[in-house]
Amino acid sequence: MLLVHPALTPDIQALLARAMFPDPQRTAHTFQQYHQRTDWQVFAWQIRGKIVCAAGLQVDGHSAEILHIGTDPLHSGQGYGRALLQAVIRELNLMQVRADTDDSSIGFYRKLGFTDTEIPNPWNIRRYRCTLKVSPGGVSSCTGTPLRLGLTLPAPRRRRG
Repeated sequence: MLLVHPALTPDIQALLARAMFPDPQRTAHTFQQYHQRTDWQVFAWQIRGKIVCAAGLQVDGHSAEILHIGTDPLHSGQGYGRALLQAVIRELNLMQVRADTDDSSIGFYRKLGFTDTEIPNPWNIRRYRCTLKVSPGGVSSCTGTPLRLGLTLPAPRRRRG
């Protein structure tokens, strides 16, 4: 089930921190930004009362950038990240979604129909800018495939928290 703007609890912070540079000061500053900036929004996916995945996005109208997304390691690879992004795309009526990532997560975005280009960075690791363009009706205009995202789950219910 999709949770829209849940409280930034320690559990949700731990999930988001999985996608952050592991520096306590930078992490604390990032969480402060989630509290202060209205364009930075948090969403979570809950299964049987447990939050298993969380994402932070910077939203600008019908466009958004995924800033952080993390799944509980015990629930990784089960499609909850895909379910969360699909529900967020529907909830916000997004037409374009972007994300910057590295080799460890590029497969996740490619499976969802994102296109990617390698981008330069100062850290000597490969980085990618991923883009998903969504047509009306929930179809990736990049691949022409419906955004079912490989899951057979009940339709997401919204809960504001």
